Amino acid sequence: TYNTAWVDANLIDNTTRTVGTNVGIATYNNNSTAGAAWMYTEDGDTGTFNTGQGYSIKRDATGADISFTGAVQTASFSPAITAYDIDGANENRWTLIGNPYPSYISIQNLLSLEANATALEDSREAIYVFDNNKVGGAGYVAQTTGYIRPGQGFFVNSNSISTSLTIQKDMLSHQAGVTFYKNTPSNTSINLMISDGKNTKATQIN
Repeated sequence: TYNTAWVDANLIDNTTRTVGTNVGIATYNNNSTAGAAWMYTEDGDTGTFNTGQGYSIKRDATGADISFTGAVQTASFSPAITAYDIDGANENRWTLIGNPYPSYISIQNLLSLEANATALEDSREAIYVFDNNKVGGAGYVAQTTGYIRPGQGFFVNSNSISTSLTIQKDMLSHQAGVTFYKNTPSNTSINLMISDGKNTKATQIN
């Protein structure tokens, strides 16, 4: 769940601190009739981060953690992906989704699954991640190998108005020394805590 207290505690960009103004949390809507593609959370809003949905987050500071609390995703998962106005003047096939697991997803295995090859537009069978250091200017880069990090958001391009991307449990993988796709190298870590209601165990994955 996010609210004003979560925004403040996690140093989310909230420049004006005025109810009704945008804060640095946004989802992506490819339906152009709804207005701007990026749909921002407003100061004072309360909501829930949805499993497998991608979010753009802008922060007031670097080098600090963002804290999420919730159940660990363990089962296979199929997030919905959509396309708007296919072959029309306002065509937009992009959906922003995110890795819902506390483990890595093999990009190659994800893309090689027949159901996903059918779900994605043929010329864009890849995942697309934002690169602020991209040659020619910041933008999105296609990835067809490697791993999607825990918590990583990424775009995919849908082949139909409404379908889904299938993430199977056997695509999950443990990796070491692999950090987020981002513009500068740094040490990235995940603090994982598991509780059964009586006992709590914690570890840090670097």
